[in-house]
Amino acid sequence: MSKIDVVRAAMVEAMKAKDKQRKDALSMLLSALKNFEIDKKDHEPITEDEANTVVKKEIKDRKST
Repeated sequence: MSKIDVVRAAMVEAMKAKDKQRKDALSMLLSALKNFEIDKKDHEPITEDEANTVVKKEIKDRKST
């Protein structure tokens, strides 16, 4: 299961639990992962290392705001 699938599943769980804050955070993360995958030049699925890099970047960006 890819990182995108894991995040999507967690987002669905947050929606079912009516946890708006968690759903919004996961939605932003899912967007960042999808955008990274789209922007890749080789159009291959995102690797685990690349996904972890995107997650770390998003965490750093959110902490600075």
